[in-house]
This record gives sequence, structure tokens and C-alpha cells, in this order.
Amino acid sequence: MMNVFDYKARNGHTYRNCHLCVLRYGNTNNIALALVDENYNRIMMITTNVKPLPDNIIAIKNYSENSGIEDFLKRIGIIEDKPLTFVSSIPLYLFTSQGMELVKQLEKHSNP
Repeated sequence: MMNVFDYKARNGHTYRNCHLCVLRYGNTNNIALALVDENYNRIMMITTNVKPLPDNIIAIKNYSENSGIEDFLKRIGIIEDKPLTFVSSIPLYLFTSQGMELVKQLEKHSNP
């Protein structure tokens, strides 16, 4: 699985050499994903924090500037094709096995 991506935003701008950054939300310990540029400047927070979730599930912010992020995550093999369920209209997605492996690698790299 690739670790460097190009992301074309809905406004037509293409971000080159993007990376996923794995963080944790402090109050729930849920996985938080951010899309960052090659200098690790944040392009967007991909996830939003909801109730505590198992590590194989993420809540995706799919509105406003994040419109279309689900298609991007599916294309690069991070999440399953369909949401598992919704919490207050926020879709909850299962990571693919490849996506979960990438998250583990990124989190290990971020927190030695």
C-alpha cells in the first residue's frame, strides 16, 4: 500500500505528496486521521470525534471542506465501501485490513 498520495479537493486543487497522519482523540482515545502535505502541514482532519469506538472503526467528517474524502479513502484502500452505521449523521467506517495495517505502522512511527 502506498504511503504517499495525491489528493484532488472538491475545489479542484490537487495536493501532491500527501501523507496520512495518525493521532488519538484525548477524551475517547479514538483514532484520528489527518491528511497532511509533504511538509506535514495539515490539509484537513479526516475524522471527527464521537462516542468511544473500537480501533478498527473511524468516524469520517464527510461534509464541508471534507466533501468527497470517503471516495479518496476507498480508492486508496483505507476503508470499506459502505458505512457500518451512522452516529448523528456521521458515517462510521470499518478500516480495510490494509488500512488497519497502515494505521498501525503510522501510529508506531509517530509514537516510538
